[in-house]
Amino acid sequence: MKKILEIQEPIITTFTHHAHLLTILGTEPNARGWVFSNYIQIYIDNNLRKNSWGDFYFPMPYEIKSLELCKWILTQKCHENLVDKRYSDIVDYIKDVLENDFFVHMMINHKYLANSSIDRTHDILVFGYDQAKQELHCADFASRAGKYIFFKCSFDEFREAYRDEDVKKGFTYLNHFIYSYKVNKECDYGYNVHNIIFWLKQYVNSEAPEYWEGYNYSGRVLVTWGMDYYEVLCRNLLTIGDEQIDLKFYYLLKDHKKMMLERLKFLENDSLCLKEYIEAYEEIYKDISIVVNMAVKHNVVNPKGITDRMIDRIKNIKAAEYRVLCKLIDVLEGVGG
Repeated sequence: MKKILEIQEPIITTFTHHAHLLTILGTEPNARGWVFSNYIQIYIDNNLRKNSWGDFYFPMPYEIKSLELCKWILTQKCHENLVDKRYSDIVDYIKDVLENDFFVHMMINHKYLANSSIDRTHDILVFGYDQAKQELHCADFASRAGKYIFFKCSFDEFREAYRDEDVKKGFTYLNHFIYSYKVNKECDYGYNVHNIIFWLKQYVNSEAPEYWEGYNYSGRVLVTWGMDYYEVLCRNLLTIGDEQIDLKFYYLLKDHKKMMLERLKFLENDSLCLKEYIEAYEEIYKDISIVVNMAVKHNVVNPKGITDRMIDRIKNIKAAEYRVLCKLIDVLEGVGG
């Protein structure tokens, strides 16, 4: 017996909660409206020397994972202790979940997996099994280059990875819960271009979303939103000296521009002519890619003056994106009525 759920290469992969979600949703054409109505607003800690986080924002308290907010996903979660009481073998549990067309999202220690190049605890997505080959089909940041990949591991390897002491007793990102996800074919999400216009304005104007205004107003001073994300990167580069640059903030920005490009292509298929804006974002994406490469170069050899050159390029990118988005919003408002 075997069961392999359908998957799709995700558009963005900065963090697993986005990569896993888009791996699942990419197989559902009707979910594209939801995907492109989100992944617009971003945030970042004001002081990267003191704090170290940034991400895409979703229209709910940011502590809730995107997978739990998406109406296109049916979510279940069960604590590891309960699973272990009901199942003597974690692989049997996974097979039962997969047979019901649910993906499995859980913590394991990758050091036991021969086809994984990382050596630490991480949250993995399981999307299939092959009983004859005694293999599970998985997705995670498991390559040497830190890329999100699809790979296989043996049942025995996975059992060891799950039983690892760090997984069973230490703090984990998923709080010792095992999540299951299934595409909600009955989703009633109603796509409208006004959703995109709203979030584009929030991003361009660097506005704090409703959660921070209504529930955590004192905390808003700690976080920067939208296009001011660029300013935080520049301030950090002015003081970083010989310290390592935290690359995740740059990869997030690159993923943001990739998603913007795909969003424009989606809108163009919706009877809009957006060739000018697609071409402009292709240039922005290329420029962001250069900045990412410069950040990597800083961390490896730190050539003289590289952070100053990064700051100049980042400021130019921000100015170019601002011009493009202001024009794009006018066009979309004209169409959206």
